[in-house]
Amino acid sequence: MADSHPVKHSRKRSQSVSNPQGQGPMQYPAAFVPVTQATPHFPGLPMPPMGAPYSPYPPAAWGAYPSPPSFWPPAESFEAASSLPRLHYLLAPPEVTGGTAGTHLLWDVRYKPDKCFISTDPPMKPSDEVLQRPATEPPVAKMRLISRDIPWMIIIKNPTGVTVRDVLEHLYQGLQVPFTEGEWWIAAPEERDKALQTYQHNTSGDIAAEQGRTAEGGIKRVDWLGDNTILVGISKTARDEAFLQERVTDKKVHAETWVLQLGMSAS
Repeated sequence: MADSHPVKHSRKRSQSVSNPQGQGPMQYPAAFVPVTQATPHFPGLPMPPMGAPYSPYPPAAWGAYPSPPSFWPPAESFEAASSLPRLHYLLAPPEVTGGTAGTHLLWDVRYKPDKCFISTDPPMKPSDEVLQRPATEPPVAKMRLISRDIPWMIIIKNPTGVTVRDVLEHLYQGLQVPFTEGEWWIAAPEERDKALQTYQHNTSGDIAAEQGRTAEGGIKRVDWLGDNTILVGISKTARDEAFLQERVTDKKVHAETWVLQLGMSAS
């Protein structure tokens, strides 16, 4: 399971949780119970053929991965910016990879990483060779992910170098962690209401079957996201600097911290 922990997040306390159905105070859900994962459905997205594994570029092209100005921050924005590792293009937001026709990952983070596809036409599942490539060049042993959509930090470790697969698996596992009672009560009432409504949506009907979730599994961190469950990418741009400075007060870990971007799901 991913090594994740709350980061600075100050909220107003409240003594009760509103129940959208008007049935009195909502009791805190039960702890997480492992469940079976089902095949997801992506509205409007044709399911790719399960044929030969796909590798978008031959190995030699990895060394030629571009560094667009919009992606790499100017030197005055980050200390030692020239020494920042380059992110694998599949993990970058689509606008960053303009030189590679915007090739990126298609993934709803509510589902396991094996339900992730590459944005080819038609979409294809990434090969093991692609998933085992370093997430950065040069490789790093540790990455931290923060996001404007969640108050937690996701920490990814691999002593031999964090891979693309490591990023996806740690992100998924980090979002599957159930709320603790303390985390639940420190959230503002409107935040609890939003998470509760998302939990009810994610544990009912076809959506629950596709995710392999049941109501007994309780509220998880992924429910905090609301509709923002589509991976847009990971970035470290000049516009991310103020957010990083606010959320991560320890400057020593800024170099290994990246900003996770998520977008709205259609279901």
